[in-house]
Amino acid sequence: SPYLPAQTIKQIFKDFRFNKISLKAVLICVGLGFLLIFLNVAFNSIYSFILSIFGYSSSSGAGAASYPLYLFLITIFASAILPGFCEEFANRGLLLNGLKGLGMKKAIIISGLLFGLMHLNIGQFGYATLVGMFFAYICIATGSIIPGMIIHFLNNAITEYLSFASIN
Repeated sequence: SPYLPAQTIKQIFKDFRFNKISLKAVLICVGLGFLLIFLNVAFNSIYSFILSIFGYSSSSGAGAASYPLYLFLITIFASAILPGFCEEFANRGLLLNGLKGLGMKKAIIISGLLFGLMHLNIGQFGYATLVGMFFAYICIATGSIIPGMIIHFLNNAITEYLSFASIN
């Protein structure tokens, strides 16, 4: 049969650290998600300055004349919900789990670097690398990828909301 038995699916989720967390942990993740936005702005300002010293300038467009609500909702799905789930499942569930044989410090560093490289954007590389290491540490500390999913979703969703709000 081409279908996996329910027990195998449960084991896959367990192996990928898709473990339940407490309500307190969820609330802490929400707080960390909001804090991460402020750290994002601070770090990206410094990182952009350093890149500009070497002649790099980001290619930001002229900005949209309008940003309708339906497009915002599609963007939230595509850039906050899907990455929050899929990137955490792949990077902290699969990759970090596969690297744990190297030791936790090396696994955290390597998975963070690969997370940064995965974004394929020099402007995001530094921040994404540090955030990837942070998410890896959170995953190891809690034994679950769910906190990273929550924080990742909030970070991306708030960023998209701020863009939506500034245009509208």
